Amino acid sequence: MKNVSEFDISLKKLSWDKLFDSEEELVEAMMGCPVERTASRHGLVPKGYEYIAGFQRYYAKNRCLTDKQMTQLKRLAKSVYVGIKGMNVGGYIAMCW
Repeated sequence: MKNVSEFDISLKKLSWDKLFDSEEELVEAMMGCPVERTASRHGLVPKGYEYIAGFQRYYAKNRCLTDKQMTQLKRLAKSVYVGIKGMNVGGYIAMCW
């Protein structure tokens, strides 16, 4: 995982490869996000948590993601990054991840 400042996260549109070194690292980070528990406990949840929760279930069952799921996960890489790093940026409530 690359080191990106909270300033860059909040103000810049960053592609997934600016945040993670590889697709495998992105998938590992996604699997480390407890989004289902967070969604039920708190009113505010990270952007795309429904997708991420679904991807976690699919990956746990099949040990891979489809090409379309991987494309969507790359779009949500910023939410995954913020959740893993524990940042509180913009509309994200990451401290509860």
